[in-house]
Amino acid sequence: MLLEKNGLHTYLPRLPVPRWTRAAKEITDFILRKWNCRGIVLDFLGERPGAGGIVLVEMIDDEKSQRWPKEYFWGTVDEISDPSLTLHSRCTIETLLSRGDTGRGTFSRLGWVHEVLDWVSEITGIDRARFESGIQQLNGSANSTLLHFAGGEDHDYWFKASGSRHANESRITETLASLFPPYLPEVVGCHKKWNAWLMRNAGTPLSDRASFEAADLFRVVRRIAELQRASIKHVPELLTSGCHDHRMPALRAELPELTPYLEEAMSMQDEAIGTRIPASRIRKVARLIEEASFRLEDIGIPDALVHCDVNLQNVLIGSRGCVFTDWAEASVGNPLMTFEQIRIQVAQMDEAATLATQFKLSYQQVWEDIIPAADFLYASTLVPLIGLASTLCCRREWLTADSLHRPQSQSYARILARQMNRAAQVIEQSAGACA
Repeated sequence: MLLEKNGLHTYLPRLPVPRWTRAAKEITDFILRKWNCRGIVLDFLGERPGAGGIVLVEMIDDEKSQRWPKEYFWGTVDEISDPSLTLHSRCTIETLLSRGDTGRGTFSRLGWVHEVLDWVSEITGIDRARFESGIQQLNGSANSTLLHFAGGEDHDYWFKASGSRHANESRITETLASLFPPYLPEVVGCHKKWNAWLMRNAGTPLSDRASFEAADLFRVVRRIAELQRASIKHVPELLTSGCHDHRMPALRAELPELTPYLEEAMSMQDEAIGTRIPASRIRKVARLIEEASFRLEDIGIPDALVHCDVNLQNVLIGSRGCVFTDWAEASVGNPLMTFEQIRIQVAQMDEAATLATQFKLSYQQVWEDIIPAADFLYASTLVPLIGLASTLCCRREWLTADSLHRPQSQSYARILARQMNRAAQVIEQSAGACA
Protein backbone atom coordinates (compact mmCIF):
# COMPACT_ATOMS: atom_id res chain seq x y z
CA MET A 1 0.00 0.00 0.00
CA LEU A 2 1.13 3.57 -0.67
CA LEU A 3 2.47 5.28 2.46
CA GLU A 4 3.84 8.71 3.29
CA LYS A 5 6.94 9.31 5.42
CA ASN A 6 6.88 12.42 7.61
CA GLY A 7 9.73 12.62 10.08
CA LEU A 8 9.65 9.63 12.39
CA HIS A 9 6.10 8.70 11.48
CA THR A 10 4.52 6.87 8.54
CA TYR A 11 1.07 7.98 7.49
CA LEU A 12 -1.62 7.15 5.00
CA PRO A 13 -1.52 9.87 2.30
CA ARG A 14 -4.01 12.71 2.87
CA LEU A 15 -6.40 13.72 0.09
CA PRO A 16 -8.71 16.76 0.18
CA VAL A 17 -12.43 16.29 -0.53
CA PRO A 18 -14.38 19.58 -0.73
CA ARG A 19 -17.81 19.53 0.84
CA TRP A 20 -20.85 18.95 -1.42
CA THR A 21 -18.76 17.28 -4.13
CA ARG A 22 -18.65 13.74 -5.49
CA ALA A 23 -16.07 12.21 -3.15
CA ALA A 24 -14.99 9.38 -5.48
CA LYS A 25 -14.45 11.78 -8.40
CA GLU A 26 -12.51 14.25 -6.25
CA ILE A 27 -10.26 11.47 -4.94
CA THR A 28 -9.53 9.81 -8.28
CA ASP A 29 -8.97 13.19 -9.98
CA PHE A 30 -6.56 14.19 -7.19
CA ILE A 31 -4.57 10.95 -7.55
CA LEU A 32 -4.31 11.45 -11.31
CA ARG A 33 -3.15 15.08 -10.95
CA LYS A 34 -0.70 14.46 -8.11
CA TRP A 35 0.81 11.11 -9.09
CA ASN A 36 -0.26 10.63 -12.73
CA CYS A 37 -1.82 7.32 -11.74
CA ARG A 38 -5.40 6.16 -12.15
CA GLY A 39 -7.31 4.81 -9.19
CA ILE A 40 -10.70 3.23 -8.50
CA VAL A 41 -12.48 3.78 -5.18
CA LEU A 42 -13.36 0.48 -3.52
CA ASP A 43 -14.81 1.58 -0.19
CA PHE A 44 -15.10 4.33 2.42
CA LEU A 45 -14.40 3.29 5.98
CA GLY A 46 -15.59 6.57 7.51
CA GLU A 47 -19.11 7.45 8.58
CA ARG A 48 -19.86 8.75 5.09
CA PRO A 49 -17.87 9.44 1.88
CA GLY A 50 -15.51 12.38 2.25
CA ALA A 51 -16.21 12.87 5.97
CA GLY A 52 -12.62 12.52 7.14
CA GLY A 53 -12.54 8.73 7.12
CA ILE A 54 -10.32 6.31 5.23
CA VAL A 55 -10.87 5.52 1.58
CA LEU A 56 -9.65 2.32 -0.08
CA VAL A 57 -8.42 2.96 -3.61
CA GLU A 58 -7.00 0.43 -6.05
CA MET A 59 -4.35 1.74 -8.46
CA ILE A 60 -5.21 0.36 -11.90
CA ASP A 61 -1.98 1.48 -13.57
CA ASP A 62 1.33 -0.33 -13.06
CA GLU A 63 2.68 1.43 -9.98
CA LYS A 64 6.21 0.28 -10.75
CA SER A 65 6.25 2.51 -13.81
CA GLN A 66 5.37 5.59 -11.76
CA ARG A 67 7.94 8.03 -10.44
CA TRP A 68 6.90 8.58 -6.85
CA PRO A 69 8.17 11.56 -4.83
CA LYS A 70 10.75 10.54 -2.22
CA GLU A 71 8.36 10.95 0.72
CA TYR A 72 6.07 8.23 -0.68
CA PHE A 73 6.80 4.51 -0.74
CA TRP A 74 5.04 1.14 -1.00
CA GLY A 75 4.88 -0.61 2.36
CA THR A 76 2.81 -2.82 4.64
CA VAL A 77 0.12 -2.12 7.22
CA ASP A 78 2.60 -2.91 10.00
CA GLU A 79 4.73 0.07 8.95
CA ILE A 80 1.93 2.59 9.59
CA SER A 81 2.27 4.70 12.74
CA ASP A 82 -0.70 6.92 11.85
CA PRO A 83 -2.66 7.50 15.10
CA SER A 84 -5.88 8.15 13.15
CA LEU A 85 -5.92 4.55 11.89
CA THR A 86 -8.27 2.65 14.21
CA LEU A 87 -7.87 -1.03 14.99
CA HIS A 88 -11.06 -1.81 13.03
CA SER A 89 -9.84 0.04 9.94
CA ARG A 90 -6.42 -1.58 10.22
CA CYS A 91 -8.03 -5.04 10.30
CA THR A 92 -10.22 -4.19 7.27
CA ILE A 93 -7.18 -3.07 5.27
CA GLU A 94 -5.24 -6.20 6.24
CA THR A 95 -8.18 -8.36 5.13
CA LEU A 96 -8.30 -6.58 1.76
CA LEU A 97 -4.58 -7.01 1.17
CA SER A 98 -4.47 -10.66 2.24
CA ARG A 99 -7.74 -11.90 0.75
CA GLY A 100 -8.47 -9.29 -1.91
CA ASP A 101 -11.94 -8.71 -0.41
CA THR A 102 -13.09 -6.94 2.76
CA GLY A 103 -16.44 -8.74 2.82
CA ARG A 104 -18.19 -5.37 3.17
CA GLY A 105 -19.83 -5.30 -0.25
CA THR A 106 -19.75 -6.10 -3.96
CA PHE A 107 -17.14 -3.45 -4.79
CA SER A 108 -15.07 -3.54 -1.62
CA ARG A 109 -12.58 -5.87 -3.26
CA LEU A 110 -9.59 -5.77 -5.57
CA GLY A 111 -9.96 -6.29 -9.30
CA TRP A 112 -13.68 -5.72 -9.74
CA VAL A 113 -13.16 -2.95 -12.31
CA HIS A 114 -11.50 -5.48 -14.65
CA GLU A 115 -14.53 -7.76 -14.32
CA VAL A 116 -16.75 -4.80 -15.24
CA LEU A 117 -14.56 -4.02 -18.26
CA ASP A 118 -14.86 -7.61 -19.47
CA TRP A 119 -18.64 -7.52 -19.06
CA VAL A 120 -18.98 -4.15 -20.84
CA SER A 121 -16.85 -5.47 -23.69
CA GLU A 122 -19.01 -8.59 -23.96
CA ILE A 123 -22.29 -6.65 -23.89
CA THR A 124 -21.23 -4.01 -26.42
CA GLY A 125 -19.05 -6.18 -28.65
CA ILE A 126 -16.27 -3.59 -28.34
CA ASP A 127 -12.69 -4.46 -27.42
CA ARG A 128 -12.15 -3.51 -23.76
CA ALA A 129 -8.92 -1.71 -24.74
CA ARG A 130 -11.15 1.04 -26.19
CA PHE A 131 -12.48 1.75 -22.68
CA GLU A 132 -9.47 1.17 -20.42
CA SER A 133 -7.83 4.57 -20.83
CA GLY A 134 -11.10 6.52 -20.63
CA ILE A 135 -12.51 5.32 -17.30
CA GLN A 136 -13.86 8.00 -14.99
CA GLN A 137 -15.44 7.18 -11.63
CA LEU A 138 -17.97 9.65 -10.27
CA ASN A 139 -19.38 7.74 -7.29
CA GLY A 140 -18.21 4.75 -5.33
CA SER A 141 -18.81 2.76 -2.16
CA ALA A 142 -18.74 -0.82 -0.95
CA ASN A 143 -22.03 -1.60 -2.74
CA SER A 144 -22.41 1.05 -5.43
CA THR A 145 -20.46 2.75 -8.18
CA LEU A 146 -20.89 5.04 -11.17
CA LEU A 147 -18.40 4.75 -14.02
CA HIS A 148 -18.13 6.60 -17.31
CA PHE A 149 -16.51 4.67 -20.15
CA ALA A 150 -15.54 7.20 -22.81
CA GLY A 151 -14.42 4.99 -25.68
CA GLY A 152 -14.81 7.58 -28.40
CA GLU A 153 -17.70 8.39 -30.70
CA ASP A 154 -20.51 5.81 -30.52
CA HIS A 155 -18.55 4.01 -27.77
CA ASP A 156 -19.66 6.18 -24.86
CA TYR A 157 -21.33 4.39 -21.94
CA TRP A 158 -22.26 4.72 -18.28
CA PHE A 159 -22.13 1.83 -15.81
CA LYS A 160 -24.14 2.22 -12.63
CA ALA A 161 -24.57 -0.16 -9.70
CA SER A 162 -26.93 0.87 -6.93
CA GLY A 163 -26.41 -0.13 -3.32
CA SER A 164 -28.76 -1.84 -0.91
CA ARG A 165 -30.57 1.42 -0.07
CA HIS A 166 -31.62 1.68 -3.73
CA ALA A 167 -31.91 -2.03 -4.44
CA ASN A 168 -34.85 -1.51 -6.82
CA GLU A 169 -33.21 1.16 -8.97
CA SER A 170 -31.87 -1.31 -11.52
CA ARG A 171 -35.27 -2.97 -11.98
CA ILE A 172 -37.08 0.39 -12.09
CA THR A 173 -34.66 1.81 -14.66
CA GLU A 174 -34.91 -1.30 -16.84
CA THR A 175 -38.72 -1.13 -16.70
CA LEU A 176 -38.90 2.59 -17.49
CA ALA A 177 -36.40 2.31 -20.36
CA SER A 178 -38.49 -0.52 -21.81
CA LEU A 179 -41.86 1.23 -21.43
CA PHE A 180 -40.76 4.77 -22.30
CA PRO A 181 -37.61 4.57 -24.49
CA PRO A 182 -37.81 8.17 -25.81
CA TYR A 183 -37.52 9.58 -22.28
CA LEU A 184 -34.58 7.65 -20.76
CA PRO A 185 -31.02 6.77 -21.78
CA GLU A 186 -30.87 3.49 -23.68
CA VAL A 187 -30.20 0.56 -21.35
CA VAL A 188 -27.76 -1.75 -23.14
CA GLY A 189 -27.57 -4.51 -20.54
CA CYS A 190 -28.22 -5.41 -16.90
CA HIS A 191 -26.14 -7.41 -14.42
CA LYS A 192 -28.41 -8.86 -11.72
CA LYS A 193 -25.63 -10.03 -9.38
CA TRP A 194 -24.13 -6.54 -9.16
CA ASN A 195 -27.54 -4.82 -9.21
CA ALA A 196 -26.11 -2.85 -12.12
CA TRP A 197 -26.87 -1.73 -15.65
CA LEU A 198 -25.07 -0.23 -18.65
CA MET A 199 -26.48 2.84 -20.41
CA ARG A 200 -25.51 4.51 -23.64
CA ASN A 201 -24.43 8.10 -23.05
CA ALA A 202 -27.47 10.30 -23.69
CA GLY A 203 -26.00 13.78 -23.35
CA THR A 204 -24.82 16.44 -20.93
CA PRO A 205 -26.62 17.26 -17.67
CA LEU A 206 -28.45 20.56 -17.97
CA SER A 207 -26.69 21.69 -14.80
CA ASP A 208 -23.27 21.25 -16.46
CA ARG A 209 -24.01 23.41 -19.48
CA ALA A 210 -22.26 26.77 -19.47
CA SER A 211 -25.53 28.45 -20.36
CA PHE A 212 -29.05 27.55 -21.37
CA GLU A 213 -32.12 29.44 -22.47
CA ALA A 214 -35.47 29.75 -20.74
CA ALA A 215 -36.87 27.77 -23.67
CA ASP A 216 -34.75 24.80 -22.52
CA LEU A 217 -36.53 24.82 -19.15
CA PHE A 218 -39.92 25.02 -20.82
CA ARG A 219 -39.03 21.99 -22.96
CA VAL A 220 -37.92 20.08 -19.86
CA VAL A 221 -41.24 20.49 -18.03
CA ARG A 222 -43.24 19.70 -21.16
CA ARG A 223 -41.14 16.61 -21.67
CA ILE A 224 -41.56 15.34 -18.10
CA ALA A 225 -45.31 16.02 -18.36
CA GLU A 226 -45.50 13.97 -21.57
CA LEU A 227 -43.67 11.10 -19.86
CA GLN A 228 -46.04 11.26 -16.91
CA ARG A 229 -49.10 11.22 -19.16
CA ALA A 230 -47.72 8.19 -20.97
CA SER A 231 -47.20 6.44 -17.63
CA ILE A 232 -50.82 6.66 -16.42
CA LYS A 233 -51.89 3.39 -18.03
CA HIS A 234 -48.75 1.62 -16.73
CA VAL A 235 -49.22 2.32 -13.01
CA PRO A 236 -49.58 -1.39 -12.05
CA GLU A 237 -46.34 -2.27 -13.87
CA LEU A 238 -44.51 0.65 -12.23
CA LEU A 239 -45.55 -0.48 -8.76
CA THR A 240 -44.52 -4.07 -9.54
CA SER A 241 -41.10 -2.85 -10.70
CA GLY A 242 -40.40 -1.33 -7.28
CA CYS A 243 -41.62 2.26 -7.56
CA HIS A 244 -42.76 3.66 -4.21
CA ASP A 245 -46.51 3.84 -3.70
CA HIS A 246 -47.11 7.52 -2.95
CA ARG A 247 -50.74 7.64 -3.92
CA MET A 248 -52.81 9.57 -1.43
CA PRO A 249 -54.14 6.57 0.59
CA ALA A 250 -50.61 5.16 0.90
CA LEU A 251 -49.19 8.49 2.10
CA ARG A 252 -51.96 8.81 4.68
CA ALA A 253 -51.20 5.34 5.98
CA GLU A 254 -47.44 5.84 6.20
CA LEU A 255 -47.16 9.35 7.62
CA PRO A 256 -48.32 8.59 11.21
CA GLU A 257 -45.50 6.05 11.55
CA LEU A 258 -42.86 8.63 10.57
CA THR A 259 -44.08 11.70 12.45
CA PRO A 260 -42.55 10.56 15.79
CA TYR A 261 -39.10 10.47 14.16
CA LEU A 262 -39.49 14.12 13.15
CA GLU A 263 -40.53 14.96 16.70
CA GLU A 264 -37.47 13.16 18.09
CA ALA A 265 -35.07 14.90 15.70
CA MET A 266 -36.59 18.31 16.48
CA SER A 267 -36.41 17.67 20.25
CA MET A 268 -32.64 17.33 19.85
CA GLN A 269 -32.30 20.75 18.20
CA ASP A 270 -29.69 22.97 19.87
CA GLU A 271 -31.75 26.04 20.74
CA ALA A 272 -28.64 28.17 20.56
CA ILE A 273 -28.54 27.39 16.82
CA GLY A 274 -32.22 27.25 15.85
CA THR A 275 -35.76 27.31 17.18
CA ARG A 276 -37.45 24.01 17.90
CA ILE A 277 -40.81 23.24 16.36
CA PRO A 278 -42.97 21.83 19.17
CA ALA A 279 -44.20 18.26 18.86
CA SER A 280 -47.77 19.55 18.99
CA ARG A 281 -47.12 21.67 15.89
CA ILE A 282 -45.54 18.74 14.01
CA ARG A 283 -48.62 16.64 14.76
CA LYS A 284 -50.86 19.49 13.56
CA VAL A 285 -48.91 19.69 10.30
CA ALA A 286 -49.35 15.91 9.91
CA ARG A 287 -53.12 16.33 10.28
CA LEU A 288 -53.05 19.11 7.68
CA ILE A 289 -51.19 16.80 5.28
CA GLU A 290 -53.94 14.23 5.74
CA GLU A 291 -56.64 16.84 5.02
CA ALA A 292 -54.74 18.13 1.98
CA SER A 293 -54.38 14.57 0.63
CA PHE A 294 -58.15 14.09 0.74
CA ARG A 295 -58.71 17.41 -1.03
CA LEU A 296 -56.14 16.54 -3.69
CA GLU A 297 -57.70 13.12 -4.14
CA ASP A 298 -61.14 14.71 -4.66
CA ILE A 299 -59.83 16.74 -7.61
CA GLY A 300 -59.36 13.49 -9.52
CA ILE A 301 -55.91 13.99 -11.02
CA PRO A 302 -54.77 10.56 -12.30
CA ASP A 303 -51.82 8.90 -10.57
CA ALA A 304 -48.67 8.77 -12.67
CA LEU A 305 -44.91 8.38 -12.54
CA VAL A 306 -43.20 10.76 -10.07
CA HIS A 307 -39.44 11.26 -10.15
CA CYS A 308 -39.05 12.37 -6.49
CA ASP A 309 -35.44 13.46 -7.04
CA VAL A 310 -35.61 15.46 -10.26
CA ASN A 311 -33.04 18.23 -10.66
CA LEU A 312 -31.04 19.79 -13.46
CA GLN A 313 -28.26 17.20 -12.87
CA ASN A 314 -30.71 14.42 -13.76
CA VAL A 315 -31.87 16.07 -16.99
CA LEU A 316 -29.66 15.11 -19.95
CA ILE A 317 -29.59 17.05 -23.21
CA GLY A 318 -28.22 15.28 -26.26
CA SER A 319 -28.92 14.16 -29.80
CA ARG A 320 -32.15 12.47 -28.66
CA GLY A 321 -33.39 15.64 -27.03
CA CYS A 322 -34.21 15.72 -23.34
CA VAL A 323 -34.10 12.51 -21.29
CA PHE A 324 -34.24 11.81 -17.55
CA THR A 325 -32.03 9.66 -15.35
CA ASP A 326 -31.46 8.67 -11.68
CA TRP A 327 -34.76 6.96 -10.85
CA ALA A 328 -33.76 5.55 -7.45
CA GLU A 329 -36.61 7.35 -5.68
CA ALA A 330 -39.23 6.87 -8.41
CA SER A 331 -42.79 6.59 -7.19
CA VAL A 332 -46.40 6.58 -8.29
CA GLY A 333 -48.55 9.46 -7.12
CA ASN A 334 -49.79 12.91 -8.02
CA PRO A 335 -47.72 14.02 -11.04
CA LEU A 336 -47.64 17.66 -9.94
CA MET A 337 -45.17 16.71 -7.19
CA THR A 338 -42.44 16.39 -9.83
CA PHE A 339 -43.34 19.77 -11.34
CA GLU A 340 -43.14 21.33 -7.87
CA GLN A 341 -39.59 20.04 -7.39
CA ILE A 342 -38.46 21.62 -10.67
CA ARG A 343 -40.40 24.83 -9.94
CA ILE A 344 -38.55 25.30 -6.66
CA GLN A 345 -35.20 25.08 -8.47
CA VAL A 346 -36.28 27.51 -11.18
CA ALA A 347 -37.51 29.91 -8.47
CA GLN A 348 -33.91 30.24 -7.26
CA MET A 349 -32.68 31.53 -10.62
CA ASP A 350 -32.06 35.23 -11.23
CA GLU A 351 -34.75 35.49 -13.90
CA ALA A 352 -37.30 33.49 -11.85
CA ALA A 353 -39.94 36.23 -11.83
CA THR A 354 -40.05 36.45 -15.62
CA LEU A 355 -39.98 32.67 -16.05
CA ALA A 356 -42.63 31.66 -13.52
CA THR A 357 -45.82 32.16 -15.54
CA GLN A 358 -44.60 30.63 -18.81
CA PHE A 359 -42.85 27.81 -16.93
CA LYS A 360 -46.08 26.79 -15.20
CA LEU A 361 -48.07 27.17 -18.41
CA SER A 362 -45.66 24.90 -20.30
CA TYR A 363 -46.36 22.09 -17.86
CA GLN A 364 -50.08 22.81 -17.49
CA GLN A 365 -50.78 22.80 -21.24
CA VAL A 366 -49.84 19.12 -21.51
CA TRP A 367 -52.55 18.32 -18.95
CA GLU A 368 -55.25 20.81 -20.00
CA ASP A 369 -57.60 18.16 -21.46
CA ILE A 370 -57.38 16.14 -18.20
CA ILE A 371 -57.00 18.78 -15.47
CA PRO A 372 -59.19 21.92 -15.77
CA ALA A 373 -57.32 25.19 -15.12
CA ALA A 374 -59.19 25.86 -11.85
CA ASP A 375 -58.37 22.37 -10.54
CA PHE A 376 -54.72 22.77 -11.54
CA LEU A 377 -54.53 26.08 -9.66
CA TYR A 378 -56.11 24.62 -6.52
CA ALA A 379 -53.95 21.50 -6.64
CA SER A 380 -50.86 23.73 -6.92
CA THR A 381 -51.59 25.16 -3.47
CA LEU A 382 -51.71 21.68 -1.90
CA VAL A 383 -48.90 19.90 -3.74
CA PRO A 384 -45.94 21.61 -1.99
CA LEU A 385 -46.97 20.10 1.36
CA ILE A 386 -47.92 16.73 -0.16
CA GLY A 387 -44.62 16.65 -2.05
CA LEU A 388 -42.67 17.08 1.19
CA ALA A 389 -44.64 14.23 2.73
CA SER A 390 -43.64 12.13 -0.28
CA THR A 391 -39.98 13.08 0.22
CA LEU A 392 -40.26 12.07 3.87
CA CYS A 393 -41.65 8.67 2.92
CA CYS A 394 -38.89 8.19 0.32
CA ARG A 395 -36.38 8.51 3.18
CA ARG A 396 -38.22 6.06 5.41
CA GLU A 397 -35.45 3.47 5.71
CA TRP A 398 -32.87 6.15 6.38
CA LEU A 399 -35.10 8.00 8.85
CA THR A 400 -36.04 4.98 10.92
CA ALA A 401 -32.56 3.41 10.99
CA ASP A 402 -29.86 4.00 13.57
CA SER A 403 -28.41 6.67 11.28
CA LEU A 404 -31.05 9.03 12.70
CA HIS A 405 -28.72 9.42 15.65
CA ARG A 406 -25.99 10.79 13.44
CA PRO A 407 -25.82 14.61 13.43
CA GLN A 408 -26.28 14.99 9.66
CA SER A 409 -29.33 12.70 9.65
CA GLN A 410 -30.94 14.60 12.50
CA SER A 411 -30.17 17.87 10.76
CA TYR A 412 -31.85 16.73 7.53
CA ALA A 413 -34.91 15.53 9.44
CA ARG A 414 -35.21 18.99 11.03
CA ILE A 415 -34.86 20.65 7.63
CA LEU A 416 -37.78 18.56 6.34
CA ALA A 417 -39.86 19.41 9.41
CA ARG A 418 -39.27 23.15 8.89
CA GLN A 419 -40.09 22.94 5.19
CA MET A 420 -43.30 21.09 5.97
CA ASN A 421 -44.20 23.69 8.60
CA ARG A 422 -43.71 26.56 6.13
CA ALA A 423 -45.76 24.80 3.44
CA ALA A 424 -48.51 24.18 6.00
CA GLN A 425 -48.50 27.85 6.99
CA VAL A 426 -49.09 28.85 3.36
CA ILE A 427 -52.18 26.61 3.20
CA GLU A 428 -53.42 27.92 6.57
CA GLN A 429 -52.97 31.54 5.48
CA SER A 430 -54.75 30.84 2.22
CA ALA A 431 -57.67 29.25 4.07
CA GLY A 432 -57.79 32.21 6.47
CA ALA A 433 -57.89 34.68 3.60
CA CYS A 434 -60.73 32.77 1.94
CA ALA A 435 -62.68 32.70 5.22
